[in-house]
Amino acid sequence: MPRKQDRHTYLREVELLFASGRRTARISDISAGGCYIDTIVQVFVGDVVTIHITASDGLSMPFKGQVAYILAGNGFGVEFLDLTDVQTEFLKGLIGSATA
Repeated sequence: MPRKQDRHTYLREVELLFASGRRTARISDISAGGCYIDTIVQVFVGDVVTIHITASDGLSMPFKGQVAYILAGNGFGVEFLDLTDVQTEFLKGLIGSATA
């Protein structure tokens, strides 16, 4: 299945909240519609997670997402849910810094 948006390399530690608790993880790529989380945390397709992403300027924002797929032992892809205009603009800034 083709992606809806282009992914951009974006290496940043994030705080991940999910059914089993809270963990530090790492984003390895990001798009306007989702991201990939490098972690060995066990989740299931369809799980809802919250990801707190901090930009290089220190501003942090939470994003609600749904686990779209899992690469066992490596991580999982997240599709962002219910993005606000503020979150969309924040993502544009992250993507802009990733491609600059």
